[in-house]
Amino acid sequence: MSLSIFLTFLLLNRELLVNSSSASAAAEPHVPTVDKTAIGEIFNTYADADDTNSMNMIGIADLCEALGMDAGADVRVLVLCWKLKGASKKSDNPGEISREEFEAGMTALTVDSMAGLTKILPSFSPGFLEHKEFRDFYRFCFQFNREGTHKTIEKAIVMELLPMVLDKDRCVFIDEFITFLGVHSSSRITADQWNSFLEFSITIGADLSGYDDDSAWPVLLDEFVEWKREQ
Repeated sequence: MSLSIFLTFLLLNRELLVNSSSASAAAEPHVPTVDKTAIGEIFNTYADADDTNSMNMIGIADLCEALGMDAGADVRVLVLCWKLKGASKKSDNPGEISREEFEAGMTALTVDSMAGLTKILPSFSPGFLEHKEFRDFYRFCFQFNREGTHKTIEKAIVMELLPMVLDKDRCVFIDEFITFLGVHSSSRITADQWNSFLEFSITIGADLSGYDDDSAWPVLLDEFVEWKREQ
C-alpha cells in the first residue's frame, strides 16, 4: 500500500470515528443536574425534630407556607406531595415525606432551591394533568390523608378534600355528592369508595345517563343515585 493511499485511509476512518462519536453524543439525552447538598439543606429546615429523616405534616405545612401556599386549601400542596413521594417506591407513610423521597422527588423535578420550587408552582394545577396522571394523583390523595394504619378516612375530611381535588370540569355533580355525604349515615370512607367515585364521575352523565342499576358500583354510589333521583 502506497503512503498516499494509507494516509487517505487513516483520514477517512478518523472522520467516520468523529462522526460516530458526535452522533452518539447527540443521541444521549441531557440530564439536568441538581445540588443534592442544597436539597438536603431544604429538607433539614423542615424535618421532624425527633426524626430528622422524616418531614411530617407540620413540616410540610411550613414548607408550603414558605412557598406562599395555604396548606389547608391549596390543591397544589397535594400535587407537590404527590410529585415528591411519587419518585420513590420505598415508603408509603401517610402524611409524611421521607428524606429519600424528598431528594428523589426534587431531583425528578430538577430543582434544588426554594426559588426553583416557587418557579414551577404554576404547573402544579391538577388541570394540567392528563387523565392517567390525574387518576394516580387522585388515588394518592386518599392514601396520603390516611391516619396511621387506618384504611379509611373520616367522612368530614373527605368532604373537605374532594372539592379541592375535583372541580366541576371533572365531576359535574361534585356539589351534590358533598351534600349527599353530609346527610349519609357513613362516618368513614373507604379507598374503594373514593377511587370508584372518580370512575363514576367519568362514566355517568349529569342526568345519570350511563348508570346501570345492575352495575357493581359500591353501595355508597348506588345510594347517591337513589338520593339524587329523589331530589
